[in-house]
Order: sequence, then C-alpha cells, then structure tokens
Amino acid sequence: MKLLLIAAPLFFGSFIYGQDGDNLVENGSFETVTGKVKGLGQIEAATGWVAGSKAKADLFLSETKVLTIGKTNSFGKEDPKEGSNYAGITIYSHGDKAARSYLSSKLTTPLKKGMHYCVTFWVSLAEMSKYATNQIGLNVSKSSIATGDDVKGISAEPQVLDYNNKIFNATFGWSKVCAVFVAQGGEKYITIGNFAKNDAVKTERNKLTNDMKGTPLASGYYFIDDISLKLITEDKDCDCSIPVETSTVTSTIYQKVVTVNDKMTPQQKIDAQLMFYAHGKDKFTAQGQASLDLILKEMQANPTVKITVTGYTDKSEVELAGVKVAYAELGKKRAEAVKSYLATKGIDKTRVTTVDGGDSDNKKEGKDTDKEDIKFAKNRRVTFKAI
Repeated sequence: MKLLLIAAPLFFGSFIYGQDGDNLVENGSFETVTGKVKGLGQIEAATGWVAGSKAKADLFLSETKVLTIGKTNSFGKEDPKEGSNYAGITIYSHGDKAARSYLSSKLTTPLKKGMHYCVTFWVSLAEMSKYATNQIGLNVSKSSIATGDDVKGISAEPQVLDYNNKIFNATFGWSKVCAVFVAQGGEKYITIGNFAKNDAVKTERNKLTNDMKGTPLASGYYFIDDISLKLITEDKDCDCSIPVETSTVTSTIYQKVVTVNDKMTPQQKIDAQLMFYAHGKDKFTAQGQASLDLILKEMQANPTVKITVTGYTDKSEVELAGVKVAYAELGKKRAEAVKSYLATKGIDKTRVTTVDGGDSDNKKEGKDTDKEDIKFAKNRRVTFKAI
C-alpha cells in the first residue's frame, strides 16, 4: 500500500479503535522496562516491543551502569528524544555482511478502515556507523511480519517514509520521520527498519568525530525513539512539515558597502564592518574579505586593540543543523574562520574573542518589507566590536 496524503479536511467521531490524539503505540519511548537489562540485544525488556528479526534490536538506558547500553554506548552517544531510554537497530550493512535488525510492536487497538492516522518516529545516526542511509521506514500490518532472516531482512512495503526518502546523516540530535496513513482496516502491528534491497538503498560515508575511538561499523546503525501512531480529525493535525531546505534555502547573498573616513577612530572603523555569507557557508565573499583586510590593517597599526567577533546564522540553518552535520554551530564556525584568517596574518589569537550569536535577527539591516530570503540573507553575518 502506498502512502496517501489527503488535502481535504476530514471529520470523524470517536470509536473504540482509539480516541482522536491517543497514541496507539504502547510504550512508544521505551520508558517501561521489565527486568534487568545487562547488555545489547535486549529490546524485549521494553514492554510491548520485540525484535522483528532474528538479529536482536538494542535497548539503551540513561540510568544504567552497563557502559555498552548507556547514553554513551557501543555505537555512539545520544540523549533520548523523549524520556530516559531509546532503541537501536542496524538499517544497512555493506554487502549484506551484517544482519539487519527491526523493532516491532502490537498496537493497543486495531485500526479502522478509512481512518487517517498520524505516524511519527525519530532517528539519529550512531557515530560509529561507517554509513548513513535512506530507506528508514515503518510498516503497518494486520499480522506480524517478523522474520528469522539474519541478513537481508524483511521484504515488505513501508507505508511511512521520509517525504523524499532522504539520507539521514545527522549524528547528533534527532530527525523526524512522519506521514499520514490511511488504514485499510484491521491493522494491528507496526515494524520499523529497512525493507528495501541493498541495491535500492542510498548511502554516504559518515566521518568519525574526534571524540569517538574505535573501529567504525561497516554498517548504518540508528537510534530510534518517540514512536507515535494517532487517529487524527484533519490531516493538518499531523505536523509533517516540509523541511526548510525546500522553501527558504536560496542563493541570495546580502551585500553592503561599508564606508569609513579619517575622522573615525580605529575602534569605530572596525565596529562599522559587516560580513555576509551564502547559505550554509563560512567562506568569505569579496566584500567580506575587503572588510576583514581593513580590520587587519587597523589591528596591525594598533597592537593594543582587541576585537570580539560574533557569528550569526539564519533560522533555516539552525533547523538544518538537526539533519546535516555541516550546519552545526555555523555561527561559531563563521567567527572562528575570521579568527583563523587573522592569525595567519600575524594577529595573536588572544586579541580575538569569538561568540556564537545564533539566529538573532539583524535589526540594524532588517526591514519589515523585506522578502523572507532577504531577511535570511541579512541574518547570515559576522559583526565586530573593538575594545
């Protein structure tokens, strides 16, 4: 069954099949645990959950003394999206050398034919994974689709995938998979994992961060949390917002000519400078380079002058930081790039302080009449303060 997205408002009453807004996934955040979890492969300790294949899924706990299954664990590190615990599964392995694993649960009530349900779950790529992948989906079925296949996994149709089946490559924070599902009637089980053959899976290499030690896994391993399936009255009640990259990302770069005169002090000349950036970049534009060279000249001529460099982002860059590593702390990266450049020209690093300004609006340059892409372009900036 293909994913159906219905635009027209629909109105339903309440049924024994679940009240509007109730989560029909039992223990969707893996908070209720029975018994003592001693190591990997114990997803069954989470009430309502089983491994969907012979390869066991994993359960990770915030409150545990077992190092392999804590927030910092055998596969990476992550804070739970919701509550204290989360799960983990192998989505992909190169050449099918490692077994795929799945999460499976029986819903609290069967689904009603023709009813619309909002389905969401959250994923985070484990740092020790060598690969990031797409094809992370959820299947809704009338009977259990669990299989004993250790490697190639379950062959089924996932009704819930990311809207463009993108590669999830963020190793910090959580990314949402979300869709509206129209029930055929009688569905009672959900299963999360990769249901596609390897040749249909898109991958990209994941680079280990400096704080992660060990041999990378020749696979794509993902943490999973906060799983929800709810009856909805209208499709707009399901917040599956189109990611910002399809709407507010543009090639616009704001430019402003900054003028100085001989009556200005060195501090005033530096404070007047501004640098603007392309979306997602920390590379200097030609005008930005000119401003930076003026600051360099003033600092060379006045060795007691110190500066604070503040880097800013626009709101779309902040949102994308949750799914793309390159966008993480982009304001800080812009400020640090300025500091590094000045250092290569002989300016002692102790004379330059960097600050991450976040996505604060550029009140000085912004206008209420500006179009959205112009407002965003004005916010992608670095400012200077001399002392």
